[in-house]
Amino acid sequence: MKHYLLMIMMVGHVYIVHVIKVMAQSDASVIDNNTTIIKRNIDFMKRNERVKMFSALFKKASTFPNFDINATTNDGKSLLHIASWTGSTLLVKALEERSINCTLTNDGMFPVHHAAWSGSTSVLSYIISQYNLNCNDTDTYGRTPLVYSCWSGSINSVKYLINNCNSDPNITDNNDMTCLHHSCRHGHIDITQYLIEVQHCDINKTDNEGRTLVHHATWSGNFDLVQYLITEQGLSPTAVTKNGLTALHYAPWSINLFLVKELITTYQLDPHQADSNGKLPIHYAAESGDILLLELCVKDYKCSLSLTDNDGNS
Repeated sequence: MKHYLLMIMMVGHVYIVHVIKVMAQSDASVIDNNTTIIKRNIDFMKRNERVKMFSALFKKASTFPNFDINATTNDGKSLLHIASWTGSTLLVKALEERSINCTLTNDGMFPVHHAAWSGSTSVLSYIISQYNLNCNDTDTYGRTPLVYSCWSGSINSVKYLINNCNSDPNITDNNDMTCLHHSCRHGHIDITQYLIEVQHCDINKTDNEGRTLVHHATWSGNFDLVQYLITEQGLSPTAVTKNGLTALHYAPWSINLFLVKELITTYQLDPHQADSNGKLPIHYAAESGDILLLELCVKDYKCSLSLTDNDGNS
């Protein structure tokens, strides 16, 4: 029963919540305002019905002799972690009524980390106020809840943590990455602009591998973000990491052909430049599995598929 509850929580509710989010975004541009409102009300009704179902299930399950509301999955997630990650305040409250333990951690992550990751300001603020949690607590990887808000792409949750909870955007994690690195890595231009232009975060700081914001933004595949950092913030498009990687070495992982072309044609990055391991961008293109990118490197930029790195790998 414990594992059944966890499975339903993870697969059933999370799936529905994500479908609701996707549908709300995709429907908004093709149906009128009145219909949009009705559609979202229906979605919220469905979510409320789902929470009621879970409440009934909890009540029934609690009669079993071996039932444990604080049971965790194999990777350490409790029901509260999962509920927080869905962004459902109603679901968190339903668990709270069953006296669930709010201090359990998953890789050092408290429910507040998962709530921040959900991007929901409502569940985030509720958990913080209800459990009196420290917003600058770090997990096993040295990440604060603010980092996970930067991952989520929710500018509102980022602003909430900074303005209402005194979260420090300049704290570095175990990889020496700040919130600015994480927002760039996940391609969120609005959060990046806010951290730079409002919070005045250091744009020149590199992580422990020497990666700049441009490296991380390129990895995300968001060309507008890369362009903003280079043209408006004056960051170098040709900076190299400690291992000699340029932004062009990271670009293949973005699966963005336009970005790769712009880095080469507009920002003059060399497709034949090897990193310290002798790997060219075409090697990373091969690792990414993008056939079109490989064809681009071979046909347009005359890169050879027979080139080997320092380990002899082609």
